[in-house]
Amino acid sequence: MTDRRRIDVILDGPEWLVLQTGVEASSPTETLSWFTEAAKRNQWWGDEALIETRPGGRYVVRWPAMEWIMRGVVALFTDDTLIYSWSWDHEPNQPARTVLVHAQPTESGSLLTITHGPYRPASPTLTDEDDARHSHREGRIYFLADLHATMDKTPSD
Repeated sequence: MTDRRRIDVILDGPEWLVLQTGVEASSPTETLSWFTEAAKRNQWWGDEALIETRPGGRYVVRWPAMEWIMRGVVALFTDDTLIYSWSWDHEPNQPARTVLVHAQPTESGSLLTITHGPYRPASPTLTDEDDARHSHREGRIYFLADLHATMDKTPSD
């Protein structure tokens, strides 16, 4: 079992990035709510979010000070799984990515697994996929630590 503070890289390429972390005293539904409820999401990643948890719904996170907008579409939402696509407005030539967020019950809370990708082989029009995966890995590790810290200081519903 994964320690709640530890963020493990389970797979790093070439096509997918998979990370896991334990979330103590939080059910899968509660854990997933930190990715699906805008007010919670804004506490640890992004400043403004619009999240429509239905297939075809919008998944938008904004950072107005940096003029960054991440836009995506929800593909699936259940009590324990969220799948959405995303891309940056300021990087229109980069491919959209898919994120699968899954929370499964453990004896002490939940095991959170995030699968991110796909990353494609380099081509003349698509370069730096290894750099993109590395950047996404570092970003996920950083912000999952922020999620843990935010959950620690936020009372459960």
